[in-house]
Formats: sequence, structure tokens, C-alpha cells
Amino acid sequence: MLSWLPMTIVGCGYSEEVFQERYAQAACDWWVGCWPETYTDVESCESDFANRPQWKAECTYDGIVAQYCVRDLEDLECPSETALPEFPSSCDHVYIDCGVP
Repeated sequence: MLSWLPMTIVGCGYSEEVFQERYAQAACDWWVGCWPETYTDVESCESDFANRPQWKAECTYDGIVAQYCVRDLEDLECPSETALPEFPSSCDHVYIDCGVP
């Protein structure tokens, strides 16, 4: 009966403001969970993520891809000790045509 609900939520996409907030929360929950020595708390991490340069540039924003990015971040596990941290590739496509070098 509620089979339409997920399509409705995904179909709308996040507003840019909601995305930026949820991205910072999800990224910092992951980062602090994997490397607790890098930040004293999630809030200090979030303030770093809130000032990302592509968020200030003139870009084309995709709210549907933004939802996938946040979902993928929430599902991300800590890398092994020898692996470099990698953010989900879906996050590379939230902002495009930015003109940021």
C-alpha cells in the first residue's frame, strides 16, 4: 500500500540546504567513528565540512543524486588500516559544472 512512498521521497531530492546539513552529519559520523583521534567531536568536524569550496561556487546541483550520496555515506564502513579513505562516488556528482579548479 505504501509502495509509492520511497519513489516519492527519492523523486523529490534534497534541497541544497538539507543536503549540506545531512552530508556533514553523515560524513562526520563516519569520519569520527573511523578516526576518533582526528576530531574531538562530531560538531567540530561538521564545521569543517560546512565550508566546502564547491558549496560556495556557481554549480549545478542535483538533489536526487544528493540523496544517494547521503545514503551511501550512511552505509559506508571504515576502511582497513592500509586503505585510504574514500567517499562514495555518488558524492562526486551532486555538484557539477562548478568552475572550481
